[in-house]
Amino acid sequence: MSQIRIEYTNTPNPDWENTVKQGLYAHNRKSVGSRDLVSFSLFALNEQDEVVGGLLGDSIWGWLMIDILWVSETVRGQGYGEKLMMRAEEIAIEKGYTNIILETFSFQALPFYQKLGYVVYGQLDGFPPGHTRYSLKKALAVSDAVKDNRPPTYHESLRYYSKPDKTSTGEYLTVLYEIILGLLNRHSKDELLTQIVEDAATFLDAPYGEIMLLEGDTLVVRAYTANQPYLLGDTVKRGEALVTWRAFDTKQPVLVDDYFKWSGKRVLYDDAQLRAVGDFPILLGDKCIGVLAMARVEPDYPFSENDVQRGMQFAQLIAVVIDNVELYQQALEEIEERKQSQAIIEFQNETLRQTNLALEEARKQADEANAVKGKFVATMSHEIRTPLNAIMGYTQLYLEGLLGDLSDEQQEFMRRIFANSKQLLYLINQVLDFSKMGAGFTEIIPSDFSIAALVNDIFTETESLAIRKGLIYQLELDKNMPLRAFGDWGRMKQVITNFISNAIKFTDKGQVTLSCGRVDDETWYVRVSDTGIGIPQDQLNSIFEEFQQTVSGQQRGGTGLGLAIVKKLVTLMGGTITVTSQIGTGSQFTVSLPFAYEGKSKA
Repeated sequence: MSQIRIEYTNTPNPDWENTVKQGLYAHNRKSVGSRDLVSFSLFALNEQDEVVGGLLGDSIWGWLMIDILWVSETVRGQGYGEKLMMRAEEIAIEKGYTNIILETFSFQALPFYQKLGYVVYGQLDGFPPGHTRYSLKKALAVSDAVKDNRPPTYHESLRYYSKPDKTSTGEYLTVLYEIILGLLNRHSKDELLTQIVEDAATFLDAPYGEIMLLEGDTLVVRAYTANQPYLLGDTVKRGEALVTWRAFDTKQPVLVDDYFKWSGKRVLYDDAQLRAVGDFPILLGDKCIGVLAMARVEPDYPFSENDVQRGMQFAQLIAVVIDNVELYQQALEEIEERKQSQAIIEFQNETLRQTNLALEEARKQADEANAVKGKFVATMSHEIRTPLNAIMGYTQLYLEGLLGDLSDEQQEFMRRIFANSKQLLYLINQVLDFSKMGAGFTEIIPSDFSIAALVNDIFTETESLAIRKGLIYQLELDKNMPLRAFGDWGRMKQVITNFISNAIKFTDKGQVTLSCGRVDDETWYVRVSDTGIGIPQDQLNSIFEEFQQTVSGQQRGGTGLGLAIVKKLVTLMGGTITVTSQIGTGSQFTVSLPFAYEGKSKA
């Protein structure tokens, strides 16, 4: 027996290779008939007859096997690759071929071939990262009698759904609403995501679940059901977890009915023996930021369209939670960054707070003992109004831009400080007036004045308040009334303005009327009528007491001193006040005063 050696050659030996090929062909012709490979060549030529693209392959037994598809960089992106593939298909059909097959290492090329009708029937892993060998085919003409009995592989076992409707059962929406309310009470993103994946596992009846978020070019597991601790920190690159990346790229849910039998499964999940798998894209606007992957272990229990809808709702919930947590974190960071720049604003707010506390304490002391009112007046005049006026002055300088530019948020703070300071100054002045009266420091300074001029002046100054609320504002003067009177113009203006301000404040619709006329030869009156909310009959007598307010008055602000001050001033000027009111109809306040004041100049 002759000696045979096995030899490997680094350089091709055409003679030896031809001997092997011819020997195989001779054997096949003898055993099964012709097995000659027929070369298939297709070229793209430019106007200069230069080759700028081509498709090379072989055919045998009705199968076209494409080996090479190439398009020059000079014409790439103009659709010539697709044209070459389509022309090859036309020629194959003309020649009676039944199938076209090809192989590629490019995951990114899969959508191109799938668009042309090719499906993946096999894949090989184990190559360098990012490289998987995919085998694709396209049937050109298959009779009903010929069926492929092999088990479904890769894309043949993938089911795709378009975006589901946003409708669902009322019961499920109620549960989802309760979950959202519970989640919004916490701010830890990891805790929120874990809760969501656990709830998804419950409501989708899929005990295995994980949430993968995009970080750089990879998907990283950020939450998972408690039965998968081995997933902590797992990273998924392209070429791995093909179902997940397909859901991410297409922005649509992708399903596998039996993952355990699927050729594209990951070895990581072998112990779990996953069956039905559903991967749902997490969309924030038009951008996909991750994937919610859920799996069942019970055989023959695929995800229904209703399950897909719920899965997408959970994925949307994840996007909302992530967005809100990130906004919350950004807000915290912005607040931290602005602390130094807002130091002066915080100082002024603290000054106002301390001032309010001092005023409250002073009011209590004034209530407890009239004996300290004199000291209270002096203290409040200097210790409160002086710093308050300073705060208002500096705030005004900031608002006018004289102390530097402010951000929009800082300007809003300044406007609020100025408005609150102005209101506080008004309240302080009311307390001071009341305290002066109690201490006997109120002065009545009579002089000769025109009644018509007084009333018209008050009407003009308060008209804008009524217009701002959309009220009808009227002035009625008695033609028979004397033109002049002797009394304190300023105090009269203070009294009437108080009644008008109250009338406008407690009237939401209708009108306010200021009228003036003669009672008799010695007395004249001023009346303020409104169509406001009215005053309960059992409170008509108490409204003129200090620090007394109706329930509606407490809701609309004030110190409860305005009418008490008015009552004391009218009494000092020798006049009287009468009031009539009805709930829901309105109120009417009438001040009667002598034409000639004859009282003391100080009370």
